[in-house]
Amino acid sequence: MPLTFPQPKDWTPNTKLPAGKSIKIIFSASPKTTIQNLKFYPLSPIPGKKGEIILNLPNNPTEQTGIAPDIEVSENDGTYHVRIKDAAWGKPYPLKSIPYGTYTVTVHPLETSGKVWTGSTIPPSPITVNDSKPVTIEIQYAQPVETGNIRIQLNQEIPEANLAAPTVHMKDLTTGQTLPDVSVNWNSSSTVSALAAGHQFLLTADQLAGQWHLYNGIFSNGNPITVKANSTHLASLTFTAVPAVTTEVNASINNIPSKKTATLTAIDNFNYHYSREITNGDMLLWKLPVNRQYQLSATPVEDQGKIFAAHIDPAQFLTKENVPQPIKISYFSQTSASFSPYVDVTLGSIAKWDNTTESMQPLGLLDIEKNAGIKAFHLAFITADNGCKGTWAGYPVSSAANGFGVPVFKKLKDDGASLTVALGGLNGQYLAQACTTLPQLQAAYENIIQIYQPDALDFDVENDMQTNNTQLDRMMQAIKAIQNKYPSLKISFTLPVMPSSLIPSMGLNVLKRAKENGLTQYGVNIMAMDYGPSFTEKSMSQYAIDAATNTFQQLKELYPDQSDETLWHRIEVTPMIGLNDTLPLNFSLQDAQTLKQFAKEKNLGMLSFWSLTRDHPCNVTYVSNTCSSQNPAIGQPNQTVDYEYSLLFMGSNSKLNPAKIKPVP
Repeated sequence: MPLTFPQPKDWTPNTKLPAGKSIKIIFSASPKTTIQNLKFYPLSPIPGKKGEIILNLPNNPTEQTGIAPDIEVSENDGTYHVRIKDAAWGKPYPLKSIPYGTYTVTVHPLETSGKVWTGSTIPPSPITVNDSKPVTIEIQYAQPVETGNIRIQLNQEIPEANLAAPTVHMKDLTTGQTLPDVSVNWNSSSTVSALAAGHQFLLTADQLAGQWHLYNGIFSNGNPITVKANSTHLASLTFTAVPAVTTEVNASINNIPSKKTATLTAIDNFNYHYSREITNGDMLLWKLPVNRQYQLSATPVEDQGKIFAAHIDPAQFLTKENVPQPIKISYFSQTSASFSPYVDVTLGSIAKWDNTTESMQPLGLLDIEKNAGIKAFHLAFITADNGCKGTWAGYPVSSAANGFGVPVFKKLKDDGASLTVALGGLNGQYLAQACTTLPQLQAAYENIIQIYQPDALDFDVENDMQTNNTQLDRMMQAIKAIQNKYPSLKISFTLPVMPSSLIPSMGLNVLKRAKENGLTQYGVNIMAMDYGPSFTEKSMSQYAIDAATNTFQQLKELYPDQSDETLWHRIEVTPMIGLNDTLPLNFSLQDAQTLKQFAKEKNLGMLSFWSLTRDHPCNVTYVSNTCSSQNPAIGQPNQTVDYEYSLLFMGSNSKLNPAKIKPVP
């Protein structure tokens, strides 16, 4: 079939291809141009092939009026689904115009007068519809099984606030089958129906953990219970309290400014809070319940314009009976911004095959720690994949011993490194977009926390996510929940910025949603980069300072009750070192020195940069993922040694040998 290509400036398709036919383009020689985005558009909808299913229903097996069949028919790929509750007994029920495919037919049981009729089909599912001939399915019901019920009655008010609702486990001792768990609210009851008559059922209740007591559930009226047909057996449940066993937590407190107090808080794995006031020199003897995991945090202290933060060792621990737990709390003045650069952990120079774990791992981080002495990392990025599940650009978030990052991040933590897990970014789907309910999203965040034990979570919010208030609110509510559960976990939002400010409808909107959802303690990390090719009047460091100053003013309007010192310390700045994506913008070593001095004067919370894999010299004139490129203003490499930007931001006096810079090819 000859192809007719459009003439120049005439891009209307003018070659018609019959449905079901194909074409192949063969060139007699290499074409001078490239054909891209070749698409085919149907002139009319492609007709779908359809068949018919006929359900043959028996007479009413219950012989009672008002009982109708309940049948579901679903295509296995999810494109077709119908639930039938109006079919007449003893007659065929046709389903016409059924798309070709594979179907599952589910016959729901009938229940009445203490009897249950289970349904099935002949032939059994799956059922294939692949031609116009009707597929006939016989619906049948088994002989009824006599049943009875058990009502679990809890005539007891909740013993203390925040105590969970009891969970009851049921096991059919006659068959050995374990039934689904039953939740019973305080001073209420739950009925389990359609239990096989004559069978014995054993009921047990989980022990409940209060703040200072444990609660044990006891069933009266006999247990196990033999179910009788057409009757309801009462199972009375009562909880009795016993004091929780405690152990000593011995805390030493140092370096809190004179006459200042702070609050030490421990939160256990049941979300109970235990708080004590602390002052300098205290030797705190604290009794806490045993066999619980605790997360510790201490409030910062402000004195003479300086902020003193607490270092707690250990910040997490498991209490055991008769085993005292020592902790050390030391306060330090945050006189300069901390430094934690971003690193794309999935780049080829970082992610490598690990023979020990037989898996891909970000082993390059260990090389950077060793060669540059960096002790803090922003690990980028976790996005969503396969539904509400986290991924590192294709490497799934996994708790397995050889899960991506698990052994490497643990080694870094053991070496004293501070780890921030960065979520979101410029590319990919956010977890807050893929996880469509708050419990799902919170669980996804908690999974990351439990697996990697990070010191902080950084939420890089870009593109349309900045304006979707539904998704933002879900994200903020999940963050609020994990802040309450993990109070020592630091939270930050990384946002695009212009020298004039955060864009009101975008980055500023993210912070407004954070405040609206009750968030007050978080960092604001501005991406001081890629403003556009017209921003050449000032240096990149001055544009970064302008952006930070204007962001401070926006924060001051959002949180008027917070001091200037607190607000400045909440601001973090992340430039893109070397050549930026929007040429000719370039962040030089002198820019780094100027920004570092500003950060020290204002006591900013953190300095970072994008990215560690670019902190190497090279002679290229384009933007590279593996080096900082040439400075277009002088036509020379931005740096002469590896990790020169890092050493400058850290204030290190270390000297590295000059790198071998490859010439421009």
